[in-house]
Amino acid sequence: MIHMGIAKDITGGRYGLFTIASRAGSDSKRNALWNCVCDCGTTIVVRGCDIVNHNRVSCGCLNDSRTSQLHGHAVGRKRTPTYYSWRAMKARCINPNHESFKDYGGRGITIHTEWITSFAQFLADMGDRPAGMTLDRIDCNGNYEPANCKWSTISEQNANQRRWKR
Repeated sequence: MIHMGIAKDITGGRYGLFTIASRAGSDSKRNALWNCVCDCGTTIVVRGCDIVNHNRVSCGCLNDSRTSQLHGHAVGRKRTPTYYSWRAMKARCINPNHESFKDYGGRGITIHTEWITSFAQFLADMGDRPAGMTLDRIDCNGNYEPANCKWSTISEQNANQRRWKR
């Protein structure tokens, strides 16, 4: 990010799944470049304006089928329903371009730290998603964390929405 010709130091900051490691210079248009470490472990160089404007929130691992296979998120080369629930939870809370971000991450709903980086930990805490169930927060204003999440039917989840609370 450039402010009056000087790049603001965002080293150590957290943006999406990135931790900003260090400054990486500037591009040909004098945009600040930063070395970013994604929660999946990948290091990439990203323009500062793309980081602070949330145009880039990960190295691409949120949408990369290779990542899911490398980390055991797939069974027989097919992603599991539990993995899709985990990925959707992350997108709602982390990706400002997601259609539901305003109702989740945009209003401060966060994800248990270990769940952000580890599908295996999410699976260990929640177990496999039962057929016909969806990921639900017990307190609809609380965060996605082991003590506040359960698998619910659609009707149970619909009854737990903010608009139905009195």
